[in-house]
Amino acid sequence: MSTELSLETEYPCLTMGEVNHLFDEEGTIIVGEKRMRLLGRAEGRAEGRAEGKTEERINCLKQVLYGKFSDISPDQLEAVLARRDEPDLFARIIKADSVEDLLQSLSRADG
Repeated sequence: MSTELSLETEYPCLTMGEVNHLFDEEGTIIVGEKRMRLLGRAEGRAEGRAEGKTEERINCLKQVLYGKFSDISPDQLEAVLARRDEPDLFARIIKADSVEDLLQSLSRADG
């Protein structure tokens, strides 16, 4: 069995950010179960932040909708919240004269 060494071998370039998760605070490489736990925590935090942003957007939408249209029904509210990721939703709310106008504007966006 021979091992061939060459100076021409190319290795992929990595940044410290790409490998930083492999080491602990003291610079010791993290392996096995501890690494999996840390990665799981990081994924959990990211998921929690995403859920928090979604909840915050829903709360803002509710405040704006109830502030502008105090007589919005639960069904109308759900219809608007289902479209919460529309990029121009807040602009449509501001421009609408009624909840019905808003819902028509949103349905036109589908077609």
